[in-house]
Amino acid sequence: MNNVNKYGGITDCEIMDKRIYDLWYQMLRRCYDKEQQKRDKGKSYIGCTVCDEWMSLSQFAKDIRTLDGYENWRDKAGYCLDKDIKVEGNKVYSRETCCFVPYTENIRDMNKRNPHIHSNHKTEYILFNDKEKIYFKTEKDACAFLGVKPCAVSSSYRYGCKCKGYSIAKMKGGAE
Repeated sequence: MNNVNKYGGITDCEIMDKRIYDLWYQMLRRCYDKEQQKRDKGKSYIGCTVCDEWMSLSQFAKDIRTLDGYENWRDKAGYCLDKDIKVEGNKVYSRETCCFVPYTENIRDMNKRNPHIHSNHKTEYILFNDKEKIYFKTEKDACAFLGVKPCAVSSSYRYGCKCKGYSIAKMKGGAE
């Protein structure tokens, strides 16, 4: 059962955990999908690669269980695989360079590293609480961050209520 996907990844085991498979596939997509890299969000992945071992789904699934933050990613919403925080300036996804971090930390770090990539976007939604303020270009991104179904953020905004502990503001025409 060695299937090679369009990004060169080898599905060499039965897919037991769809979430791990999706994480692996999206990592490959960010690195090897040239159309994705033409988009604003994808530009920060130009020149990034996946180590040879992680081109295999079985090895990726085995290795990520040993990464810092894996339990948080497995058990909580709002965590993602990161290749830049552990090793600054890194361009390779691997066991040695990756960890799981809160999505908010990942976005803050990405915006610091690549301010030019996201500077021309108007901010559509802002999630905020006592500790932080997070900007999202689309409601879809805000919903993905919170781990809620589509429209939950706009519904919460419309009815003036919080969503997963965040107050919501909608912005048009740029960040404050």
